[in-house]
Amino acid sequence: MQFFAKNAGIVKGVFFVNETTKKPKGFVCYLNNHVMLKHLTDSEAGQLWKLLYRFAETGEAGESDSGMVNMLFDSMSQQMEKDFALYEKRCKANRENGKKGGLAKAAKLANAGERQATLSESGQYKDKYKDKHKDKDKHKDKDKASAGADAFAAADVLSLYNLICVSLPAVSELTDEEVRLVNQSPQVDFEAYFKRVEASSFLSGRSGRWNGCTLRWLLRPDTIAKVTSGLYDDRPKPKQSTAQHKPSYDMREIEAIDTLDWIE
Repeated sequence: MQFFAKNAGIVKGVFFVNETTKKPKGFVCYLNNHVMLKHLTDSEAGQLWKLLYRFAETGEAGESDSGMVNMLFDSMSQQMEKDFALYEKRCKANRENGKKGGLAKAAKLANAGERQATLSESGQYKDKYKDKHKDKDKHKDKDKASAGADAFAAADVLSLYNLICVSLPAVSELTDEEVRLVNQSPQVDFEAYFKRVEASSFLSGRSGRWNGCTLRWLLRPDTIAKVTSGLYDDRPKPKQSTAQHKPSYDMREIEAIDTLDWIE
């Protein structure tokens, strides 16, 4: 439905379009025609309106017995044709604009779709980037946790040493090298190991033969192997007899003494 505004004393009425035939279902009535219409009788006015309606519906021109009616019909029907032509022109322009608008809208939607796809891909890339870094963070956290576990184990070893090896100098803190040595020996039962060290008169220094035993030396893999093999364990004293005492040739004691050459 297309509305026309009031202009210069002329009321441009309303066109109602038949959606099936696409033809106007009405026509415009101008107030300036009233100047002529007021000279017609009611019968002539009725004839005029009938002729105008038939012309609007079918496009057929009609005639009346009244010359005044025919004159007004010619004038008003010509204006109707102009109005219909202008209306059709306007409709055509609207259709063209609609097509252009539709194409522009389609292009806009396409661009929006491409942009959304780009954003989606960007989002996926960001998600992958985040996931990748999450994995890295997990590995870092795992490494930290592992390092924490190693540090905790090393701290336990330090506590066990100070608690059990009371004959040896106490240690307040492990060095990095000592922590590394602890981590290299996860299979060692350090509680039993340090008890064996403390029980050894030689390693603990109670024999007076050597006082250089240190925690770092005790953590060395070769030292652990020798201590756990019983090399430094105390040996039972031989039974005293009335016979003349003979010097001992116990090879374990000799080997233990020989180790003093490379002990740190």
